[in-house]
Amino acid sequence: MISSDHYQTPRGMLIPLLPYLNPKHIIWECAAGDGNLVKELYHNYFAVLATDIQTGTDFLTSEPSFPWDAIVTNPPYSLMNEFIERCYTLQKPFALLMPVRALDTKRRQASYQKFGIELLMLPGQIDFYEKDTRKLARFVCAWFCWQVLPQPIVFVEETPASIVS
Repeated sequence: MISSDHYQTPRGMLIPLLPYLNPKHIIWECAAGDGNLVKELYHNYFAVLATDIQTGTDFLTSEPSFPWDAIVTNPPYSLMNEFIERCYTLQKPFALLMPVRALDTKRRQASYQKFGIELLMLPGQIDFYEKDTRKLARFVCAWFCWQVLPQPIVFVEETPASIVS
């Protein structure tokens, strides 16, 4: 992983997605990092299991030893293609928080065309901070979903002010 993969997800980023998640599902947060999404899912009464490459579980090559129903994560952006392809291969609902530029490249577009994609479009730019240096990265993001949303594109009217610029 490269250093830009160590930016942590603001917990509030999950709020717009929560109404679309099945409350009966066991969520696998497979790139948990510091656990911000795990904490927010747990706080909202979802069953959630967390793994991360830093603690010995590589999502791209490991099979989980626990039951799970859906993936919710903010994948390392240097591995977007691999995470997208792995999620489709696993054939369970997923929601990946990624910059809207994840719509580009022929490789990603081919996956979206083959399997389908749903977008939960977030308004404004989102602030992400690197864990150790507190460096800021800011960009427009969306939840890239499969078998989660009721229609192909859902626009979020409002996101908590603390996470949007």
